[in-house]
Amino acid sequence: MEVLTSEKPQSCQGSFAAFQTAPASTQMESHLLLIARSLARLSRHPFAREVIKVTQANRTAECPVLGFQEFEGRGLGGAVQLPGEHSPRAVLAGARRFLEEAGLGLPDLLEVAARRWEKEGATVVFVGWDGYVRGLLKFLPS
Repeated sequence: MEVLTSEKPQSCQGSFAAFQTAPASTQMESHLLLIARSLARLSRHPFAREVIKVTQANRTAECPVLGFQEFEGRGLGGAVQLPGEHSPRAVLAGARRFLEEAGLGLPDLLEVAARRWEKEGATVVFVGWDGYVRGLLKFLPS
């Protein structure tokens, strides 16, 4: 499977290094990790193992995912039912271009973080729902 990154090809191997959300709040961070873990458990992508390892260490739960799909070389998607909510939310995770093409807006805070991490040589996975990219996952080369 191809990398879940934007334009430049990079290795599919890497270790989870950090995450960033917008807005920066405990609830948004919790939702980001919950969504990332729930999608990762269904994915075959090498980064999925890293996400699961980190979220298990942080005791992050999983939630149901309906209609899960992998878009080779681009990203993942599905409808995730967050705890306490009655309706699932459509979520996407993957390359910058994939989420842009889906019409998700990128807040300035996350744009700055993504550019900084990309300059450092990291692979950045964009995660979004409700019309916006809500968080980033940073992976460093192995």
